[in-house]
Amino acid sequence: MRSVSAGSGMEPNFDPRDYAGLRRALSRAVRRACPGWMSESAEDVVQIAMAKVVATMDAGKSADEIGLAYVSRVAYHAVVDEMRRQRRRRALATVEVDEVHGAIAEARPDPEAATAGAQLGTEIRDCLSQMARSRRLAVVLYLEGRGATEIARMFDWKRKQADNLVYRGIGDLRRCLTDKGLEP
Repeated sequence: MRSVSAGSGMEPNFDPRDYAGLRRALSRAVRRACPGWMSESAEDVVQIAMAKVVATMDAGKSADEIGLAYVSRVAYHAVVDEMRRQRRRRALATVEVDEVHGAIAEARPDPEAATAGAQLGTEIRDCLSQMARSRRLAVVLYLEGRGATEIARMFDWKRKQADNLVYRGIGDLRRCLTDKGLEP
């Protein structure tokens, strides 16, 4: 990146307390340092750089110490930081997509396992249909991942009642599947 001095035509009488002038200087420096593929993010980078310069002034650095060279360095580093952030985001997105595709591929059972699973599902539904309605509801919700407290709240039951219905219903389901020759 080129160093920017007072004689470079940017702002001959640069004063960092003039926020409009500071913003113009930062905008020029960011545009010079920003690659084309990041042009949509340039305005965000200017805002980040502006915040850094203002924070530096608030921390006690005098306006005389903040010249165009400092402003250019802040802009350059803000661009580099944004480039790193965007690359990291793209890398993470690629990893996440690869993980999802891998999980989907692993989740696909072979045709034999799919048939066995469908058959097991039919047997479970048959066993559930033989249960008392309250036990069936409790067991189905439990198998969907709901807890006894949530089940009790849904049907206005006491928690202990929901616990008992789930416990006894799971026992009934286990016995029914065992009677059909299936090991739960």
